[in-house]
Amino acid sequence: MTASQQRVSTRSGLRRQTREGLIPERLAMVLSSLAPLFILWAIRGIDLFPHLWVAIGATLAGVVPTALLVYRCRTAKRENDKETLTVETAENQQGYVLTYLFAILLPFYRDTIDSPVEFAAMLTALSIIVFL
Repeated sequence: MTASQQRVSTRSGLRRQTREGLIPERLAMVLSSLAPLFILWAIRGIDLFPHLWVAIGATLAGVVPTALLVYRCRTAKRENDKETLTVETAENQQGYVLTYLFAILLPFYRDTIDSPVEFAAMLTALSIIVFL
């Protein structure tokens, strides 16, 4: 049994439970996956708050988690931090990209573009779609 596993007592006896590690890294991965949304918020702003505050907050929310992940990856490479895993089966999850795009970018869709800010947000959204 590895350090990340422990034995847990249940009514039916002992069972093997895996403790999940890397909690900060997992949180950073979730937040960095929302980086396109934060960038679009930074461009468009929110009417409830001054645009400068929203732009700074949304930019930090999009950039900081991604920068932490890049730092973690570089540290892992430098320190040769590896663990060998055996994958028995794998499925292609490419179909979920479309769901991701609609869930993240659909709130920013407008049929009219009335200002340069909306035009910049639309171009950014289209570039994200093309990139993915």
